Amino acid sequence: MTQKIKILGIITLLIIIAGLCLWYYQQQRVQKFACETDSDCIMSYSDPEDFQICVNSVYYEKQKDKNQAYLCIIDNSLSCSCQKNVCVRSDRKKGCK
Repeated sequence: MTQKIKILGIITLLIIIAGLCLWYYQQQRVQKFACETDSDCIMSYSDPEDFQICVNSVYYEKQKDKNQAYLCIIDNSLSCSCQKNVCVRSDRKKGCK
């Protein structure tokens, strides 16, 4: 009986930890694109998930040390702006053009 309680306790603890990890990941995603003004947004060329994407400048500062290799040509005509509290690229797309 006590062994079943221990196993249930361990399973419960693992579920709680998984839930906290998922919550933390979702919070990071929200902060990644959050903005109040256009100056909060910056073009990222080193994002681990996408290339030439508009992200929150504070998020970018945390990520820019990651070296990524991309087979894309940088399009300098694109810009970033804050629309409805989300950083958006001028062509409203992500990735290579």
